Amino acid sequence: MRNLSFTRIASLFLLSAFIGLPLYSQSYLVRTYTENDGLASSTIHDLAQTPDGRIWFATRAGISVYDGRSWTTYSAPGGFPAVSVSKLAVDANGSLWAWGDNPRALLACFRDGRWERQAALAAPGEAIEPVGLVITGPPNRETAILGTLHSGVFLLRDGVWKRIRKSDGLASDRVCGMAADGDTIFAATDRGVTIIRNGTADDSLNRSFPILQKGVLGVLEEKTASGSRLWLAGQTWLARLSGGKFELMAEKLVTHVDDTHPNIVLSPDGTGGVFFGNPYALYHLQAAAREVDLLDMNSGLIAEGATSILLDREMNVWVASLRGLSKISGHRFANFRKVQGLLEDEVTAMARLKDGRIVFGHNSGLTFFDGRSFRPRPFPVQSKGQPTGTRVLDLFVDAAGTIWAAAAGGGLARISPDGSIRWFGREAGLVGQVSSVADAGNGRLLVTSNEGLRLFSGDRSVPMPGAASLPLYLRKIGITLDGRVFATSSSSGIYILGRDGWAQCLSPDSSYANDVFSAVDDGDRLLVGTMAGLYEVKDGRLRLFTRPGLRLERPVYLILREPGGALWFGTDNGAVRWDGRETRTYTIKQGFAGSEVNRSAGLVDGSGRVWIGTNTGVSRYHAEFDFPAGRIPPPLVSIHGIKAGGVWLPADRPLRLSPRRNNLEFEFQAITFVDENAVRYRYLLDGFDARWSDPRPAGEGLIRYTNLPPGHYVFRLRAENALGGWSDPIASPEIDIAAPLARHWWFYLLVGAVFLLLGYAAFQLVTEKRTARNLERQVRDRTAQIRTALEEKNVLLREIHHRVKNNLQIVSSLLSMQARKVKDPESLALFRESMDRIRAMALIHENLYRSESAAAIGAADYIRRLARDLMAAYALRAGNIGLELDVADVPMSPDIAFPCGLIINELVSNSLKHAFPEGRPGTIRIGLREDRGEYILTVADDGVGLPPGVDAEAGGSLGLRLVRKLAGQLGGALAIESGAGAEFIVRFPAGAPLEGEPLAGSP
Repeated sequence: MRNLSFTRIASLFLLSAFIGLPLYSQSYLVRTYTENDGLASSTIHDLAQTPDGRIWFATRAGISVYDGRSWTTYSAPGGFPAVSVSKLAVDANGSLWAWGDNPRALLACFRDGRWERQAALAAPGEAIEPVGLVITGPPNRETAILGTLHSGVFLLRDGVWKRIRKSDGLASDRVCGMAADGDTIFAATDRGVTIIRNGTADDSLNRSFPILQKGVLGVLEEKTASGSRLWLAGQTWLARLSGGKFELMAEKLVTHVDDTHPNIVLSPDGTGGVFFGNPYALYHLQAAAREVDLLDMNSGLIAEGATSILLDREMNVWVASLRGLSKISGHRFANFRKVQGLLEDEVTAMARLKDGRIVFGHNSGLTFFDGRSFRPRPFPVQSKGQPTGTRVLDLFVDAAGTIWAAAAGGGLARISPDGSIRWFGREAGLVGQVSSVADAGNGRLLVTSNEGLRLFSGDRSVPMPGAASLPLYLRKIGITLDGRVFATSSSSGIYILGRDGWAQCLSPDSSYANDVFSAVDDGDRLLVGTMAGLYEVKDGRLRLFTRPGLRLERPVYLILREPGGALWFGTDNGAVRWDGRETRTYTIKQGFAGSEVNRSAGLVDGSGRVWIGTNTGVSRYHAEFDFPAGRIPPPLVSIHGIKAGGVWLPADRPLRLSPRRNNLEFEFQAITFVDENAVRYRYLLDGFDARWSDPRPAGEGLIRYTNLPPGHYVFRLRAENALGGWSDPIASPEIDIAAPLARHWWFYLLVGAVFLLLGYAAFQLVTEKRTARNLERQVRDRTAQIRTALEEKNVLLREIHHRVKNNLQIVSSLLSMQARKVKDPESLALFRESMDRIRAMALIHENLYRSESAAAIGAADYIRRLARDLMAAYALRAGNIGLELDVADVPMSPDIAFPCGLIINELVSNSLKHAFPEGRPGTIRIGLREDRGEYILTVADDGVGLPPGVDAEAGGSLGLRLVRKLAGQLGGALAIESGAGAEFIVRFPAGAPLEGEPLAGSP
């Protein structure tokens, strides 16, 4: 490494001797990586990309792999079984193979997350110095081909190593590179290229193309749309072989090689060109222009050369070196700054000379570019008569090749072809800021300054005729395609010179739109760049210019037209290209040189390339590297794991989770290297989310859902790269979160059945209660009706009983009146007996109509009144006769009361008439009690007893026969006891007790 700077200087010196090879470097959108970013070592020997998108790096401290977010290193011990790794290769199955050589040489394959050692290579006494590794053949039957610097080629097939040397047909044992096209192997040696098929060497290619015999230092097989082509690099030439056609792409190259770095590494650029170099220098051949550009540290690389180059799937160029890693994310813009040779970083104006050179204006001078190198030309230091403030605001080259520079406060500068400069200022009539210059024809110039628009000719300027109506300060002067002059202003819009003089065009909508920077005649319209955006002159006014996909409402400083018709708009944040169909925006993130574009800093060079100057450099647009939509693939998206309930689960099979494991985390990866920090993603959880999420930064690559309800879910994800390319959605396996016990179908069925039963029971209960309430209501209503009817009946019965009682009294009175006419004592006695019986019945009816219930009377009150009436009727006889009553107050229905009353009437009457003759004193006892369901009625006296000869059982008198008959009517029987008086006992069933309240009038 000590002689690296010397060899680079020598190489550059030798290269500079060859006309036509540009030696200037240019900067691109580059990012660098070292150990500080995660590499195992900054000394990188080789690199490769596997189908999953990850980039692998062979370093002197192991193997590192990068996925755009994190780095992983495999190194001994515990990782790759060797410390230093020199070569990498990817087989047809996507597995990575690596060759390590410290502490000893070995080959290993990375499968299923682990390294598998292959058969050891035995080469006693020889140092294996690999220069290329190729893997061919079908999966699990791969053939490994290893090219070495001094020992020829080694083939590993079916676990056995085979060696191919010069004696086996190899052009030389000094191999400089390896490439493969299917099972065909190309070995580049210092004596040509050998084709190896099925272990057999073929040297025929060298005979067909003798230049190969001078030595091939590098070889590359490139897949193309039409097949494949082979790139071959010698020390002084670069060629490609396609379809049997051999084509030299570059000659007279000087490439430094030595025993330390004897070969050249190559990589396609994706547009038909190729990158090539070694650790001393790196170049890029642009095939269309046949130009070779130098890439070095001034281009933004971390080192001057390369140990390996990789064009990844997204057209990023990875450059490995001995000092770290560089990634070129885009070649659409080649940028030039002071470090590449410009006088200053800021480019304020541009013009193209007739010989093809480009002149760049800066704040204090000019830079000339001849296609190979930059020549800065600062303006001379201020001298007497030269004003200060020399910012070049505009450049114009006249027919003689003289450059005219509108240099603000410096005035107008004339730069002759011989390089001499003359300044014109106040003495030439140009006062203050000179802002623009253009051709007025006939050797005259249009110049704008603080004195307004002037005509410059010879050494002096005069006011332009008819321009008195224009503002004193104008920004830009120009000519339309039809020859009309236009001038832009900072507050008054744009002025266009026509047949009738100057016409002012203003915006009726925005004062900012009247602050105009530039204008371009696009054939059908005059487009105007303003502080408010892109406008057009329409009907004498400034109107916002819009088309599908194009609407600029930010400052537009520069408008530039490509030969093909596409338009460029330089803004305060990059540039916009519009080809009439598609709009593309370029900022620093897309490799554009700066943020703010200067209004006169744009041109198209002799090769048709667009140049645009900014505040931090100038950009040259390479259309062939501005890949169309779809050429740059979207990110590779994958779901690595699913975390459920705190446990990581595989993401390659359906998951059934318990109800408690309803907190999910999805770990995903979106691999893109366009700009790793600009990855965005959107996601959707089918079964939960109603729509896709808004785009958001990838961040840590985790998406969380908490407290998900039971259900069926599928997680979907897509990612976007920095260019706006979205990947197709990917989906996780199906995820089922089981319902709790209470959510299973059979549980619902059971609960449903229970609810049905409960509902039925409730229905029955409600129905029963409703029925009971209805019945109660009906009973109440019926009871009320019955009570009403009963009361009416009682009233009616009382009335009947009262009428019957009155009628019986009438009958009794009639008998009494009739008895007065009866003289016969026996007949009179009969009348009186009848009257007593009628009185007894009348008394019952009287008690019934007085009682609260017409259906029953109180026995005690009835018998007491009946006995007293009888005693009163027989007052003469009963003067010495006492009455004792022992009557239970039981209710008696009329069916019982009538017979009982008649029985008592007969028995008491008999006692009063016969038991106490001749005024004999005594006592009559009447008793009524209830015993075991029957009534016992007793009538007794202590009189003389029954007369002798009276047979009570046989019948006796009429009265006794009546009493016996009445007892039978009650369902009872009469018993007579005679001794010291007479006792009559009648037993009869009590019958059912009466309902209702107690009888009124009870004692």
